[in-house]
Amino acid sequence: MPTRDTRGDCVTIIALALDALPFILVVIGRLLVPMLIPVYPLPGIIAAMLLDLRDQVAFLASGIGGVGDYQAYDKAFDIYCLAIAYTATLRNWVGRDAFVLGRALWYYRLFGVALFEYIGARWLLLLFANTFEYYFAFIEAIKVARNPFVLPTRRLAMIAAFIWIVVKVPQEWSLHVAQTDLGDALREHVFGVPASSPWSVAIENRPAAALALGLLAAAAVLALREIWRWLPPRSWEPTFSADAQLRNLGREIPHIRMAPPAFFGWIFVEKAILVSLVTLSFSRILPGHRNAFEVAIGTTAVIAATTFISHALARRGITWGSVVAEFVVVGVTIAGIGVAVNWFFADLGSRTPPAAFLFLTLLMTLIVVLFDRYKWIQKHWERRPG
Repeated sequence: MPTRDTRGDCVTIIALALDALPFILVVIGRLLVPMLIPVYPLPGIIAAMLLDLRDQVAFLASGIGGVGDYQAYDKAFDIYCLAIAYTATLRNWVGRDAFVLGRALWYYRLFGVALFEYIGARWLLLLFANTFEYYFAFIEAIKVARNPFVLPTRRLAMIAAFIWIVVKVPQEWSLHVAQTDLGDALREHVFGVPASSPWSVAIENRPAAALALGLLAAAAVLALREIWRWLPPRSWEPTFSADAQLRNLGREIPHIRMAPPAFFGWIFVEKAILVSLVTLSFSRILPGHRNAFEVAIGTTAVIAATTFISHALARRGITWGSVVAEFVVVGVTIAGIGVAVNWFFADLGSRTPPAAFLFLTLLMTLIVVLFDRYKWIQKHWERRPG
């Protein structure tokens, strides 16, 4: 009877674990770093963006999957980060015009990524460019020492348009259509030379293209100078803390015990859409077979159940003593509904493995709790302006 080489198996497992370690650390970072965004918005979003720039190397080096797998993984974590950034605007942005524009940019991108997940056409990521991320970072950069919410709607829209046209469209085109970095994409598709060619050869081949790009760059610089002139004057000592910025804006995060929110109407619809599409993105990269209909049914049931429970608790005068208590109650509710949905769809061959089920439960709980708490804060300020 052949004997199994246990020592060799252990060495193989350790080697595989070491190979995957950089990727595992990056994944942990992409999960934890965005949690800084509600309290330290600018450092949080910049750190998340830097991780996003570096994680493809770790992904490919780990041997986990190909480029197609990376696209699904990357979009899921992008949506997760931006979902937290969006909930942070509920908490930290006191200007309605800036918030409404940011919300429109966020859901525009979220809808586009959902289409991309199920259609697979890369041009969708160009059409639904991720303008919200840079718009959020721009507003938060101003908010370090100034009040960005005094900017009129027209100027906010022009800033968003500048980010969209000058920054995001070239970036999305090079990443998702040309599938290379911007410099190589310009050499191949604009100047008509191999990507390895020096710029002198590229310019010599198509000088008109170089002139056109030069004029566009000059126009972008002039537009950026004009945007810089629009910035409001410095209003307080620079700080990265969202709470300190809110105090400088005349607002204070309420420290009273929060009543369980019982939002129906459009707020209920928004939360269902938000949680469904974020969960949908992650369901594409986790083990198990789930379809869009199943995710929509499950998440809508989750949102309805948590809202009904909130109603019942609010009627009894129960308040959340801490975010931990809220997280536990909401998490148990979501897990219970998830078990029921998972059991119902098991006959269709779509049962979710335990680890993936636990991850999706925690993800949905996090988004629901953040949305509910920060929407409550936003409503609190609307009832008590100033």
